[in-house]
Amino acid sequence: MRGVTSEQANTTICLACGSALAAALERFASLRCHDCRDTDAPIRAELLPSLDTTAARPVQLKAA
Repeated sequence: MRGVTSEQANTTICLACGSALAAALERFASLRCHDCRDTDAPIRAELLPSLDTTAARPVQLKAA
């Protein structure tokens, strides 16, 4: 059962080429895969996740 909780599905893609990121790069929130990092490939706008503008509202805090 331990193996089930320690393994994670690779869900992050390289924003330059679209391939799956290596686990090490995914852990450190890299935006590009090893090959794209080596070649300094630009990030492609069509691979960026779309932003929901209604969910990104700033939170207004009251003064104490």
